[in-house]
Amino acid sequence: IKLALHNEAYSYICSIAIDPAYPDYSLGKSCSLQLTSTNFPNSIENMLTSQAREIVRRMQQGLNSERALRMSNPIKVPKNFHLDNAEQSNDGNSRMTNQTIQNIKHDTE
Repeated sequence: IKLALHNEAYSYICSIAIDPAYPDYSLGKSCSLQLTSTNFPNSIENMLTSQAREIVRRMQQGLNSERALRMSNPIKVPKNFHLDNAEQSNDGNSRMTNQTIQNIKHDTE
């Protein structure tokens, strides 16, 4: 599988090799990711490649793609943040409660 990601001036191209024995990976790695080319700086290239390999490894173990991506992301979503609620509560009226303050405190720890 060849994967090419492009956004304006940046690109990241890799390939994922799937062993014919997949999903039986008892003999070794049945899926592997290899970077083909990129124009990102080395530090970002290493981070992206490590995260992509981790996603492949987790999916190989049976996680779905969304969960594998969420678990490999080094930036964690705050515990009490719900995107559905944030999009719906855009009415300009917010209420500061003790629970809200407590949630903010925990998000910054």
